[in-house]
Amino acid sequence: MTRVLVPADRIYACGGRLRLEPDEAHYLHRVLRLGIGATIEVRDGRGGAWRASLVDEHHLSLDERTTLPPLTGVGVVLAFAPPRGGRIDILLEKATEMGAGALQPVWAARSVRKDSGNPGRWSRIVTAAAKQCGIPVVPDVAKPIEFAECLQAYAKTELRLIATPHADQSLRAVLPTGAIEQAIVLTGPEGGFTDAEVEAAHSAGFLPFHLGPQVLRAETAPLVALTILRHRFGDLG
Repeated sequence: MTRVLVPADRIYACGGRLRLEPDEAHYLHRVLRLGIGATIEVRDGRGGAWRASLVDEHHLSLDERTTLPPLTGVGVVLAFAPPRGGRIDILLEKATEMGAGALQPVWAARSVRKDSGNPGRWSRIVTAAAKQCGIPVVPDVAKPIEFAECLQAYAKTELRLIATPHADQSLRAVLPTGAIEQAIVLTGPEGGFTDAEVEAAHSAGFLPFHLGPQVLRAETAPLVALTILRHRFGDLG
């Protein structure tokens, strides 16, 4: 069934009759060539879905809301040092496809800070990826924060992890055998975290882990870690 992603505020304010934006109407009628009466699924990006039908060229009629099952039972916050150049776009897109629950950019000691980031553009990238891949909940993209702020902000997260090539154990080895509900995985910039940062994270309850003997790029390590977490706690593989 054809799916469209519509902001939740528009859905809840429409009273069951949703007016399409011009780009949405063009996509449904001109690109997909759907006719009046066609059935589609409307999603709000927060786990809600409605069966809907095209009543005319500009409106959808919405049925009762249903709740979509999550991709994984674990809400994973991917906290990462933004890679240089346009590589962050790839990271955001692929992390969304892989089911990250939230995306938290972090400035580390070795981060290259050309600007404060562009959360608005990042959000558009994430929303487009979620729409294309049918992700039930669009992950939040937070504003970049300092490394120390990250440790404090997520101090109560159930499972806290930090990637460092000097760790004694792999990610698989440090993961708990039982079920969990929340996790944060922290990955570094080009050059990795400093020893002081790793020590501070460890003192804050973050478990150090490595991803193998090879050196991974700053945009690759978060995706590898997220894949392992999805495989362990989700439905991947």
